[in-house]
Amino acid sequence: MSDLKEIAHRYARALEQNDTSSLEEWVHPDIIQHNEFIPQGIAGVKHVLESWGSAFSDRKVTVDDVIVGGDRLVGRYTFEGTHDGSFLGVKPTGNRIKTTSIEIWRVEDGRLVEHWNEISSAELFDQIGGRPGGPPKD
Repeated sequence: MSDLKEIAHRYARALEQNDTSSLEEWVHPDIIQHNEFIPQGIAGVKHVLESWGSAFSDRKVTVDDVIVGGDRLVGRYTFEGTHDGSFLGVKPTGNRIKTTSIEIWRVEDGRLVEHWNEISSAELFDQIGGRPGGPPKD
């Protein structure tokens, strides 16, 4: 894929639509994940898409910024949806959520080969009623 910015938008569409059908086109099968909660390889990307897809309905993913520099691709995203499925052990609350993340990828030959991310997880878990393993929200 010649336009690396398009990959950042494909990621947003895949999350929003829970679509894993074209991952092999833009994600390397052995992508390295630098997030202990995401399995390695393309299976990890599928896991993220399926986890979000089953936990949050009426998902909307907004691409706020995309930056390309050398072999790095950075996307800043806003995620919205309704928490109507279990997410990391937190039972459905029906709450609306809105959270943000910054995703950084290393790209080779038009495919994502390495991934780092920072998601506003405290913000997200406060909106769905508590953090896994943490004190319950009042």
